[in-house]
Amino acid sequence: MKKQAREKIWLVSILAGFLLVILWHNFASAAKETSLLPEEEKANFTPLYPYSTDYFSMNENLAVKVGIDFNESVPRKIAVIDSGADVGIEALTGRVEVYRDYTKDNVLKLDKVSLSAGKVIFFADKRYHVGDLALKGAVYHMGYFDLSRYPALECEKKYVILSIVCQGRKQIFLDSDRDGDFSDEEALGIYEFDRSYAELLTDTGALNVVCTKIAANGAEVALSGDFIGHGTFIASLVGGECTAYRGLARDSRLMIYQIFAQADRTEQKYLAMALDDALTDGAEVINISLSLPADAEIIKELRQAIAEAKAKGVPIIAAAGNYGAAEDSLSALARENGVTAIGTLITAESYALGRGINLEEDFIPYYSSRAGVEYVNFAVAPGAAVAAVPAWMEEKYMFDEGSSIAAAVATACLAHALGQDNLGGKDNYTLRTQSLGYAWQKEGHGLVQAELLKEAESPLRMWREGDYICVENDTDMFYEAYFTAHQSWLEVPKMTKIAPHGVSYWLVKETEHNFGEMALVELYINEGQRLAAQLCWEGEQTVTDGAKKEFTLKAGQSADFYFDVTAKDATLEAALEILRYDDKLLPHGRVALWLYQPDGTLYVKKDYFGVSFAGEMQMVETIEVCNADLGKWRLVIAAAENLPLYNQSECVGTVEIR
Repeated sequence: MKKQAREKIWLVSILAGFLLVILWHNFASAAKETSLLPEEEKANFTPLYPYSTDYFSMNENLAVKVGIDFNESVPRKIAVIDSGADVGIEALTGRVEVYRDYTKDNVLKLDKVSLSAGKVIFFADKRYHVGDLALKGAVYHMGYFDLSRYPALECEKKYVILSIVCQGRKQIFLDSDRDGDFSDEEALGIYEFDRSYAELLTDTGALNVVCTKIAANGAEVALSGDFIGHGTFIASLVGGECTAYRGLARDSRLMIYQIFAQADRTEQKYLAMALDDALTDGAEVINISLSLPADAEIIKELRQAIAEAKAKGVPIIAAAGNYGAAEDSLSALARENGVTAIGTLITAESYALGRGINLEEDFIPYYSSRAGVEYVNFAVAPGAAVAAVPAWMEEKYMFDEGSSIAAAVATACLAHALGQDNLGGKDNYTLRTQSLGYAWQKEGHGLVQAELLKEAESPLRMWREGDYICVENDTDMFYEAYFTAHQSWLEVPKMTKIAPHGVSYWLVKETEHNFGEMALVELYINEGQRLAAQLCWEGEQTVTDGAKKEFTLKAGQSADFYFDVTAKDATLEAALEILRYDDKLLPHGRVALWLYQPDGTLYVKKDYFGVSFAGEMQMVETIEVCNADLGKWRLVIAAAENLPLYNQSECVGTVEIR
């Protein structure tokens, strides 16, 4: 196709007077997947221009964090179910083997037209020259590819399509320069067979599209591409590669399954169809960097597709969601049996290179969805990265964060881990994890690592009775085993022997923790095999009325405080310590508050207060609770991520209930 100069329409702004970023104006939300795959609380796909242009170093840092050999070849078939992909950008050229589209938005109906003398066709009161495309016995259809159908493109251009069916051969042509002449255009066949794509001009850059369907008579075609940006970002982070950039799973064979072309327009049935086709196409790992709200009902077809993947030993990695700190807020999709849910860890290195903010340590952001008491296969992965974006956005690489990115990193981890195993994923495996010391709700099993961990198929059975862990052994064997608790406030036995034919008991001790906080206890046997049953240990410490609790939070960190509300009216107060700086008194930090009711719903959200560039700075925030539901209320305090911009590194204060 003909290439034309690209124009830039970028919005340049200064963030907090320090950080220069480039934002695409009015970028559509890809994580607002639809009413069925909806907006996560902090999921607007609005990527920033990265602070560093050393993209290799950025992804190398991510690789080190999760144990990936950045230079290792991983020729695994990885399915990415998302908003499609731009197959024409440098990072993805030649790397997409399969492209299937399930959306209705991309299907175009064409009108039948006739060839006139002089090798021309008249359509919509305009004459189009076809030259050597005038074929005896051919059937012609024409129509419009209207870019205004895709709001994110912000483009009103229309391109005329010509389909030709002759002697069983089907092709389409696009008038890419809109000059009314098809004789100088290249044929576009179905991507599955010829790997071709067309390059069109939008108001901001090039739009690369592929053909995924041509009806037998040529009257209906599907032109597919990433009209949002999210799918391209995820696919390139997983398996993109070119001179300037490399994804985390080098040489992976990408398979793209497009289930939406616009925000708010898809259905669960399309996701089910994509899963079925991915299994048929031989996918070895499936990435779904999308989510559904915790209370969504999973349709039967989708549940069956997930079960089929589990039966075939094909792992599914899904975003945990960015629904905020509400308890048990994991995406409904992510909690399905057979799906590994991945939450977000922000690494200090990613913020330094991506946002120009220097943090003292990593943190789990307030928006990352939380698990509940019920066991799910839940872990976290680095969720801030740089990846390639579609050519129509003009900028080649951008920075973004959220559980979608974390799920892509975990997908690459699993691809590397499978590369170490000759079974190639034909058995049920899970990734080894590393505890970060957070409560179970925040980190689950911990930080994923690119190493397989076999689940033990053991006759041992583990459960909890009061303050004791119980393990039953019905065999004639002694087992050498050890317990591990992911959170430091729970003390469990270490190396131990489990005697045959009986039940063994071990006392567990608790130290100070927040009321309602949960710790994960696991049992490992047989050289690191993990017992299939895990226990979530819920702390029973209470916070009484009138008692103050102190908090110290690094930039980006959050803490949960649980309160027993025993009266209909209550007052919660958070106060920052006063910090003397030269001759000024400043709040020690900057925090935001979220208060959740006993049923887990958000009661109120208070914006950040504390240190700022304003003249008067707020030291205290009060929340009045009226006619309250009695029970356990949870207050989440989140430290601002950009504290270093205020020359501070932590938030110190107290919280109390009256």
